[in-house]
Amino acid sequence: MSSTIRKALALLAACAGLAGAQPVPAQELTVSVWGGGYGETWKKVAVDPFAAQTGIKVTVDMGPSNQRLSKLLAQRGGIDLLFITDHQMAVAKARGLLEPFDPANVPNAANLIGFARDPLGDKLCPAITVLGIGLAYNKDHFPAPPKAWGDLLRSDLKAPPAFMDIAFSVAPSMLVQLAELNGGSIDNIDPGLKAMSDRKSRARFFKLFEVLDWINRGETSIAPMLNTYVKRDPNVPLRFAFPENDAIGVVNLACIVKGTKNKAEAERFLNHYLSDAIQAQMAATFGEMPVTTTAKIPDGVPYEVLTPDRIARLKFYDPVKLGAERQRWIDKFEEAVVAK
Repeated sequence: MSSTIRKALALLAACAGLAGAQPVPAQELTVSVWGGGYGETWKKVAVDPFAAQTGIKVTVDMGPSNQRLSKLLAQRGGIDLLFITDHQMAVAKARGLLEPFDPANVPNAANLIGFARDPLGDKLCPAITVLGIGLAYNKDHFPAPPKAWGDLLRSDLKAPPAFMDIAFSVAPSMLVQLAELNGGSIDNIDPGLKAMSDRKSRARFFKLFEVLDWINRGETSIAPMLNTYVKRDPNVPLRFAFPENDAIGVVNLACIVKGTKNKAEAERFLNHYLSDAIQAQMAATFGEMPVTTTAKIPDGVPYEVLTPDRIARLKFYDPVKLGAERQRWIDKFEEAVVAK
């Protein structure tokens, strides 16, 4: 072999080596989740261990669920994995913004409890927790814990009741409950709007955690609230109780956004989130009910955690129906309650 040919082959080999040595693009993932103190703690509990174990760079896009949903609808993407309430996820599905995960890449999904496997249909995505709406109240204003939704509408309360602003992620479910309490239904929410409007001069409306301070200060007697927001603390008057009948169930989902370039990373995080360790940690930290058959609720959780028997008694409203009516109900709430 001539020296010229040998030099040419050596040059080709060197070029091939340089090509093979090109840096591999860094693995990245953007997850959209609820904000505030919840989001910051959630990042420490769920994201930081994942990033440390995998080396994947995770950006957490935090904020109120209504704002995050509106942003997704406007941008038709921009994130890889969306954590949000079921009826809001139904809106994203209706707009064609979700894509199914591959069960082979999320083996922990095999352990999901029945209701959590495919809440939206089409095998799109799993539930990641189930929550319950009950009654937050000031124990000094009640001789015994309130037992019914009707306690929100009593005229003899020591302080005004508080109702959810329509911007609250689970407000549509609570609106249907108020409608049913006053002769309406999911197909006729006007009685629920009227019940709030009639009490507007005395009632207060909240968007998130501020109502807990109102209750502790005695400015509000009672309000509908998620069980995971009311922490047991014997040093304050705030307490939580589920109504004896018609406590409302709410399911949160995690779904992959269509068109993501980081689907493998999203599936890897989803599998991580459904692991026994993270499901148990979410229960311990936030009181969120695990959705797998293998995860255990730790002892001493300072929240009213949903047990399987309690879940069986919860009332769940159709998320697809709630999602389809979402904007119309927002408009009606603004007209009947805010503007009136």
